[in-house]
Amino acid sequence: MQSFNWDFCKGLSYDILNSKSQTGALANIALKRAEFKRTKHPIYSFMVANNFQKDLIKLDNKGAFDKNSPFDFMYKNKAKMIIVDLPLQDSFTFVHYVEQCFKVSYRYNKSFTSFYIDEKGYKELKTYDMFVRANNVLTYIYPLEELFLEKSVMKVVFFDEICIKIINLEKAYEVISKDIKQNQGLSLHILKA
Repeated sequence: MQSFNWDFCKGLSYDILNSKSQTGALANIALKRAEFKRTKHPIYSFMVANNFQKDLIKLDNKGAFDKNSPFDFMYKNKAKMIIVDLPLQDSFTFVHYVEQCFKVSYRYNKSFTSFYIDEKGYKELKTYDMFVRANNVLTYIYPLEELFLEKSVMKVVFFDEICIKIINLEKAYEVISKDIKQNQGLSLHILKA
């Protein structure tokens, strides 16, 4: 479950046990439950229970989308992402992992430093990275909705009129990488006017 928090980017302290998720109430409920543990990255963390919990919480990726990140783990383990009642534009962060894998020219690696409080309460000044967009770029992944449906990457179901998207991340990687290689990532970003 995504438990992202961008306060670290603003120089605010991050507490792995107490910093609230800024990506939904479910992650904040999970934050209070003993069976869930949080991955280490202070910006792009996930709440994890059950299968693969130990594997994911031991990851110590400095870059949000690095080869040893939860995004990489999900890709390599053929995970599916479930998105509830949101467009991909507002929820599909996995796209940035693929962009970093291909070192797209419209993003660059940026470091952020602030205080980090670990699960034992130890506070330390730490630096973490994120593959951020250039100033003249906007993330614009609306075209992926149609591409994913066309290529059978995403299944859409409804539960009590709530739209649920189930995305095969291995197939999504293929579609996104093809767009980067053959279309300069034009289904992923636009330039500001």
